[in-house]
Amino acid sequence: HGNKTRAMFRQTKAKFFVHLHPSALANVKAEVKRHLNSYLMRYIEELDGVFLAYDDVHACDAVPVGQIFDEMPFLHFRVVVKALIFRPHPNGVMEAVVNRVTNDHIGALTLGVFNVSIDAHHLASHGFVYQPDSHRFTHESLPDVIEGAPIRFVFQRMEINTNLITLKGDLHLPESSNTQKPSKAVANGSTKTTKRTQSNIPLADEPIKPTVPKKRRVKS
Repeated sequence: HGNKTRAMFRQTKAKFFVHLHPSALANVKAEVKRHLNSYLMRYIEELDGVFLAYDDVHACDAVPVGQIFDEMPFLHFRVVVKALIFRPHPNGVMEAVVNRVTNDHIGALTLGVFNVSIDAHHLASHGFVYQPDSHRFTHESLPDVIEGAPIRFVFQRMEINTNLITLKGDLHLPESSNTQKPSKAVANGSTKTTKRTQSNIPLADEPIKPTVPKKRRVKS
């Protein structure tokens, strides 16, 4: 699955606004790095993905001079970086390890970093039944879904709540193991969410600015 895993990650150039307090002028590079680090592991709408890492930081303007706007004391710089973005494909199949089982959903961890949530009604559609005494989902012919069990799931969308990223999806089973007809959305190879065109992101004209975290769904 190496090629499929690599396809979830993209490299692109991205611009950022950096606001420096005058006290940071003694070590501008360190302050710029601190500013960029504050965006790591966050979903950035302008990049259409999660900002994982960066390098090759340099000034965006030909003359790297900070600007002061109005009476504000901060110096404003524009920098461009080579960014590594996590952007899974809609309906793409991913692997995870279950770390939580409840009557309304299962939680899992994928790539050792990202939380996964699969609602119980998806498992029920595949013939799984929740067992409250043992905290697991059982099936007549498939292995139990319990904590520590490896699973495969179909990615549908991201949900962000105060920068906490959760991948929502449906349990993926081999065709030979499916005992019930998949939902129409899955059978047609699509989800109810709006599918975005997957392409390399060009250098954005507008730099990325700090935003106030909001609970929202990210449609892919």
